[in-house]
Amino acid sequence: MAKQPKYRPTEVMIGGHKFSIEYKQMDDFGVLHFEKRTIHIRKNLSEEDTLDTILHEVVHACFALSGLGYLIDNENLEEALVRAVENLVVPTFKREHLSYLKQKEKRTKGEVCFSLYYYLYPIGGPIVFTNLVSMGVPIVGNKQKEQIPYLKYGY
Repeated sequence: MAKQPKYRPTEVMIGGHKFSIEYKQMDDFGVLHFEKRTIHIRKNLSEEDTLDTILHEVVHACFALSGLGYLIDNENLEEALVRAVENLVVPTFKREHLSYLKQKEKRTKGEVCFSLYYYLYPIGGPIVFTNLVSMGVPIVGNKQKEQIPYLKYGY
């Protein structure tokens, strides 16, 4: 089996600005070079640490892009605010996004598109679809119920 590629994005879009991501041997986990639109990330971090570090640097970039960075003239204060977002907001986004993806997977697993009906129609599409509906398979697509003969007339 082929080895899965390691999570290592090379760029990120923040507020319509492209920031390149470079991986380097360094002591810090990550550093934002705002004027150069570059984020440096320590080499050999785990995938989770890489993601967390990128998100941490993204928050720094958001403060700078929004103008809040000009109000925060104390480096320790900015780092405290970034860590507050990183430790409170980011985990919530990650958890909710994962929950969303799981729910979406459950919803789409087993769904049958209306276009399949038209593909199957010459070879018994109404019968196939009637059986799928009776088994509880959700039918989705961009057609209205009235446009599908067996749904309209109850085949």
